[in-house]
Amino acid sequence: MSYPISSAGAPPVAAPAIVGWSSAAIAVRSILQISTPLLLRLVPQGHEPIYIDFRHHAFLWPTPMSAFPAIPLSVDVETEPVPEGAPPLFDPPGQNLDNLLWPIGLNAFGGQSASWLRPNDRYRLKRWPNFTEMNHTVEQMRMTALLGTVALTPEELADAVSADVRVARQLVNALSLMDILLVSNVVAAPAEAASETRATLRESATTRDSLFSRLRKRIGG
Repeated sequence: MSYPISSAGAPPVAAPAIVGWSSAAIAVRSILQISTPLLLRLVPQGHEPIYIDFRHHAFLWPTPMSAFPAIPLSVDVETEPVPEGAPPLFDPPGQNLDNLLWPIGLNAFGGQSASWLRPNDRYRLKRWPNFTEMNHTVEQMRMTALLGTVALTPEELADAVSADVRVARQLVNALSLMDILLVSNVVAAPAEAASETRATLRESATTRDSLFSRLRKRIGG
């Protein structure tokens, strides 16, 4: 059972509609970075509203995730503060929010890095995504397994697995939106960084392959 975000109290704040999921990704990222609890309503054009309750890391959407629109013409974004002691926005437990943030992150920003990511920062997993509940490719799983062993920029990640850099950026965007990446912002000189990355990749090759094999067996990939 769901109900609309209430009109009582402070009025909802609506963001201008932008083609695709970028505005939604920015809104989610902003909410996750503040301590004030907010409710979020996303309305991709031609689809039912998506209700997000960040207090419970959950969302409600009657549309199956298999019908997720990769490039909607617009996504209306509305936020509203949560009154103290307010009940959940919908009957618990709802759907795991990670399962929504994954496709939003993959499809936002047109294959470029998310607006909150800084050039030259390196990223490493701080927890594993639950791929058993997410639509993913073997290439995405392989890159994620690599980020479980070494911190890399999207460009280094793409080079390490011989992938398109846009695919690596999309993956990092999604994992960052899910807030499951550790960030290292120590910038080395280009030659030094390249040498360090190659050495680290060589040292972690055996571990990476082992982790990837175990991960594939666990999810049946």
